[in-house]
Amino acid sequence: MNNIWTAVKYIAANTQIDEIALDFVKTFLTVSISVALGLGIPLLDVTAGDWRTVLSAGLASGLGIVVKALDRDNSAYGLQKK
Repeated sequence: MNNIWTAVKYIAANTQIDEIALDFVKTFLTVSISVALGLGIPLLDVTAGDWRTVLSAGLASGLGIVVKALDRDNSAYGLQKK
């Protein structure tokens, strides 16, 4: 278990994965809340049937962050063209 924790610390220190994950979560939450309010779903109503739509919109918006991170022409997350 200690080796796993050491590996996670190494990855976080030497890559931009933590920044990518944080941007993914922020974008996911922002878009999900916006779509829920746009559809008229009360945020505390967990029985509404449109939550699949809200989650799908959040995931789709978060994938834009992943695409941005994988693009070598965009150095926002430390990737550089060689």
